Parts: sequence; structure tokens; C-alpha cells
Amino acid sequence: MAIDNTVKYGMFSERLSNMSLRDWFAGMAMQGDISASGDMVLDAEALVGWSYEVANAMMEARDG
Repeated sequence: MAIDNTVKYGMFSERLSNMSLRDWFAGMAMQGDISASGDMVLDAEALVGWSYEVANAMMEARDG
């Protein structure tokens, strides 16, 4: 039996079959940083790098 990995929110839905847990962690870190920055202009490249550093740390902590 296939697992339905469709995330539904509001009127939108998105297939997550190509998103890894690491990608999801990075996205959550990025979302948190953007929401905390207020009106500050962020350096996108630096933000992506930092987000994946956080995601890597989360993956390491998860794996114990």
C-alpha cells in the first residue's frame, strides 16, 4: 500500500515525494529566521547556507 504524502493546507496541496527530511528542516529554519527578521533585508545565499547548517545539525541530533 502506497503512503499518501500529500500535504494539504487551505485550498492548496503539494506532493512532497522529492523533499527530504533535511530539506524540510532547512525550510523550517529559514521560515523561522525570516519571520524573526521583521523588515530587515536578508542575504538569500547566506540564509540558505545557514538554514542547511541548522538542518544538518538537526539530522545529526536525530541520528544520535
